[in-house]
Amino acid sequence: MALLLQLGWQRYLYQLHKKPLRTKALTSAMIASISDIVAQRIISGGYRNWRRTLAMAIYGFLWNGPSAHFWQMFMQPIAWHVETPAEQPATCSVHELCDSGPRGQDALLPT
Repeated sequence: MALLLQLGWQRYLYQLHKKPLRTKALTSAMIASISDIVAQRIISGGYRNWRRTLAMAIYGFLWNGPSAHFWQMFMQPIAWHVETPAEQPATCSVHELCDSGPRGQDALLPT
């Protein structure tokens, strides 16, 4: 079993290196789908709405995965470069602000 997981992980990393945008989009779609299925089971006690799950998968594939890919490419030369330990707190602050936004993850939730 461990060998199978290791092989799967190696193939995933290979695809991530070979075709990063496609791999990130598919990964995001899969995670969004699984998250929605788990959320539906917790909230209503069962899986009820496949259209909602499909919408979340499409959102993950078309928006979340690609936008995170390009955002990281944009931010990498700006904020991910730390030369000394004294610069680490500032870099962590930039990470938090840029990755979560000024209001954090709650900014994405409806009020």
